[in-house]
Amino acid sequence: MELTQQRVYDIRPAEVVAVERDDENLAYLWFADPRQGEVRYVSLARSLSNGSIHAERDDQKWCCYDGITAVELRGGQLLVHFDPTAAGQLGGVELVRVDCQGMNEETLERIEHALRAMFADSGIPLTMS
Repeated sequence: MELTQQRVYDIRPAEVVAVERDDENLAYLWFADPRQGEVRYVSLARSLSNGSIHAERDDQKWCCYDGITAVELRGGQLLVHFDPTAAGQLGGVELVRVDCQGMNEETLERIEHALRAMFADSGIPLTMS
């Protein structure tokens, strides 16, 4: 699979995993979109023990620790903004845009709870409307 550089990474997930806190003290979100045999994905995970946030897209070579500047859940979209260093590590991606329209209320609620757990006390602005 050839991974190209792009400033905005759009994903319309068919699969969503949202966890507030697991047995290893992690909060995480995972969005996957299988298309024509390949899986595109975005994952965000925060160690609730040390505060480090890991972001990854499509492959382990496109990942970063920290570097998120803002997160917004609004208008049926989840927007995750990255600073220039993190964007470079993600293959030039400055913004991840997850299409949440069409998700059921329960899934959206799990995403909100995971976001609150992940970004609480992180210093990263989290906007939900």
